[in-house]
Amino acid sequence: MAYNLTSGTANGSTITTSNTLSPASNSQISNTRYSDLNLQMIVHPQKKDILPITGDAAVKNAIRVLVLSNFSERPFQPTLAANLRSLLFEPNDSITRIAIKDAVKNVLNQHEPRIENVNVIVEATSDENAYRIVVVFSIKENDSVQDIEINLRRLR
Repeated sequence: MAYNLTSGTANGSTITTSNTLSPASNSQISNTRYSDLNLQMIVHPQKKDILPITGDAAVKNAIRVLVLSNFSERPFQPTLAANLRSLLFEPNDSITRIAIKDAVKNVLNQHEPRIENVNVIVEATSDENAYRIVVVFSIKENDSVQDIEINLRRLR
């Protein structure tokens, strides 16, 4: 089973997530152990409450928030972020791509205990004004291989 989801955000980044389940984890598709707040604030039509994100989507949302956060955005946890905005206006070369890759891997290894086997791929886009970041990981609970694509671009 596979699916893709693309959404835009206010800061100019585009997030694409996809899911590929291994045959061993097909029986665990309805995994709802993890839950997270839906930042799009979608309201349930009958309950009039915000719909939570559950299962693998909750883990992907947590990863997306960690990667797109910047230092000092969270009260009492000023270093809980990848701080990629500081690297967007650096020269678009291999050193900057390595710095982005290291920042993403470090924040995920330190602050996301639900995932393992993190692999980060950073590519420059054709117009050299943006980066395409693909984070490939597996969730410890069900061993399904997941990936998230984040496109970072300069707004100025």
